[in-house]
Parts: sequence; structure tokens; C-alpha cells
Amino acid sequence: MEEYKKRIVKTIQFIDNNLDTELSLEKVAEIAAYSPFHFHRIFRIITDETVQNYITRKRIEKSAFYLALRKNLTV
Repeated sequence: MEEYKKRIVKTIQFIDNNLDTELSLEKVAEIAAYSPFHFHRIFRIITDETVQNYITRKRIEKSAFYLALRKNLTV
């Protein structure tokens, strides 16, 4: 299980550093050196959320952070 966690942490770091780019399941699975199917299963078990939900949540959090910094912006 430790090897799985190491690979998932590495992938999460990649996702967090590349939120402004297109992040497909295939691309992030490649970073972890797993097939997309296997990676999706392992990611879900370890993080308790899907890869796409994680990416979406992190993008929303990042957007909310930037909106909070710029009070004069409208949505």
C-alpha cells in the first residue's frame, strides 16, 4: 500500500501544479505509471474521491482564492 500512496502523492503534486492545463485521466495515470483503470481505482481508494472530482474541487478552490484576493472583480 505504501507504493500506491507514494505514486498517488506524486500524482496529486503534479495535478496541483498543473491545474491550469488540461488534465485527463490518461495523463495523470501516466504520471503514476498505472493504467487509467487501475489508477482510477487506487486514487479513489486512497483519497475517497474520483480523480475528476479532485481536479474540479482543486480548481474551484484556486478560483475562490483568487476571487477573494481581488474584491473588485465581478463574476
